[in-house]
Amino acid sequence: VAQSAEFGDMEAVALLEAAGRAILPRSPASAAEWLTAAWRLLRVPDRTALERQTLLYPLSVALGVRGRADEALTILGFGPCHHMSEVMAKEEQKRLWRALAKGAAPDWNELFSGYKSCMDWPSAYYWPDLIKAYPDARVILTWRSPESWWESFEKTILAGIGQIEDQDALGLTLIASQVFAGRPHDRAHAIAVYEANVAAVVATVPRERLLVHRLGDGWEPLVAPLGVPVPGAADTNRT
Repeated sequence: VAQSAEFGDMEAVALLEAAGRAILPRSPASAAEWLTAAWRLLRVPDRTALERQTLLYPLSVALGVRGRADEALTILGFGPCHHMSEVMAKEEQKRLWRALAKGAAPDWNELFSGYKSCMDWPSAYYWPDLIKAYPDARVILTWRSPESWWESFEKTILAGIGQIEDQDALGLTLIASQVFAGRPHDRAHAIAVYEANVAAVVATVPRERLLVHRLGDGWEPLVAPLGVPVPGAADTNRT
């Protein structure tokens, strides 16, 4: 469909969008490919901003997580892994996390029902509470240079935030308003928030529970502290 459709073909756009949204929790890489194709078919003058907006946020989520730690944790046997893609795909998850972002008392067992691990927003914002609620859980801090982090954040999550019209969306109520205090577009401020969070995790989480995994480290530094073997070639090629 992506190869044969012409610009403005709304039937093809609808098909690609539905397929991308459906597969997003299981395969962000495939979702990113199909949503990108749908986005390109919309890039003609008569398409409205709303039509583009409905695609941009799930696309930014897919681009942000494809081949990343949530898939790695699932491969290693710690899945299903909770991620923003789960919230995007499931109405009950959306309802629960939106309520929490607005101040509802957390019921972590309900929020993470059916999951063995969690990664990324929205759960990462609540790490100080989660390390107390799950005292036996290991904590993985994925680290990259601040400049590299900003480059990725700007192209994915920040791009999506700028297009959100739903005022209850977590991109606004949690990420923009709470994580970045209403200043997600301020590069210096956002990087300072990122660096402060890294420092707080390192200073707070007991050393025996914390694994700092740097971008590009590969499988070995990840699997050894978790007590699991390096996965086979078929799985390593996925990430």
